[in-house]
Amino acid sequence: MDRRSTVPFHPSDYPEKRQGVVDPGTYRIVWYGVLRSFDRDARPFGEELPVEMRVSNEFVVRR
Repeated sequence: MDRRSTVPFHPSDYPEKRQGVVDPGTYRIVWYGVLRSFDRDARPFGEELPVEMRVSNEFVVRR
């Protein structure tokens, strides 16, 4: 996956009136902080899954 095309999203990134509005287009979702394993006593808590395993299939948003 090309990290340059990854656009992190957080609701605070958009003005209040735009929340919940997604422009039409083709997207993928990337999950961050997804761990392969978890050890509550370790820091960091565990090894993160490779990005290839945290990316959704493409999906299309239409109006």
